[in-house]
Amino acid sequence: MASFLSIGRIGSAAAALLWLLVSGICAADEPKITFASRPFYAPFAYFAGLERGPTAPKGFKVEHKQIFTETRNKMLMAGALDAGEMSLSTYLIARERGTPLVLLGTGTKNLEEGNALFVRANSAIKNQADLAGKKIGVESMSSVTTIYHRAILQHRYKVPTDNIQWIVKPPPQLLALLKQGEIDAAVLFSDVYFTAKESPDFRIIHELGYEGKAMVGDYLPAMVIVAQEKKLREIPGMGRELVAAMKRSFSYAAANQEAMMGEWLKTRQMPPALLHRAWVSDQPSFTLTQAEKDIIMRVAEWHNEQNIVSRKLKPEEIFIPF
Repeated sequence: MASFLSIGRIGSAAAALLWLLVSGICAADEPKITFASRPFYAPFAYFAGLERGPTAPKGFKVEHKQIFTETRNKMLMAGALDAGEMSLSTYLIARERGTPLVLLGTGTKNLEEGNALFVRANSAIKNQADLAGKKIGVESMSSVTTIYHRAILQHRYKVPTDNIQWIVKPPPQLLALLKQGEIDAAVLFSDVYFTAKESPDFRIIHELGYEGKAMVGDYLPAMVIVAQEKKLREIPGMGRELVAAMKRSFSYAAANQEAMMGEWLKTRQMPPALLHRAWVSDQPSFTLTQAEKDIIMRVAEWHNEQNIVSRKLKPEEIFIPF
């Protein structure tokens, strides 16, 4: 009996070893894609499961990189990344040019907190109408954030935006210019938003999340998830499986926030409370419903109005089956 058990153990061990070898070979044969997101805590947390564990996509591997938006957008446009987060504005510009990118779903949206139009606390500006003819600081004229705030002023509050002097600087510089009185207002978001909101030197004229929802019935998308059309052809079913994996990964991150924060803080020093606020204000659904498509079409119209794209884009140019 002992001899039989020993043989059985040896057989089991050999079978396990064989399984590992075969699995390794199969894994090595799996295609690999590069996927990039913003280099912030929330995307780190909800995309972490794309690379490993039971939430990872089936049939292909993912190498997740965190890259700042401007560089990431350029890399996706150039085909240097297979998939990832892209500014909705950049995606619409890409589709006007015929760039072979496919929209898989919406990413992070502008919720109640995290993006707003600020003035100095002692400013004479009391409401949106007072902004006519003033100097407003923005990160970029073609960023989706700027396009949204311009649309809010123009369509919701009837403020003529052509006679506003738009000052383009990085958000940290805008905050300094606003404090010094060099500009009258500034669009601030992410970490700079929270800095300004907690300071007694500034106050908010309007929050993008609330205003956008009042205009279109839902929160306006800031990012979309895109993939290279060529890669989708090379890996059948990649688009649907990647979306499914993102949803699984997000659910895992939501249920394991303490562990995710611990992982993030291994190489950074940030207050956990700030990480929690960042997580709460960044909640993508990774969906592409008809209601979301309708909102994106309206956003495309604003891009045309503001000369970001030169013509009205058709739905079939923006939404490509995958």
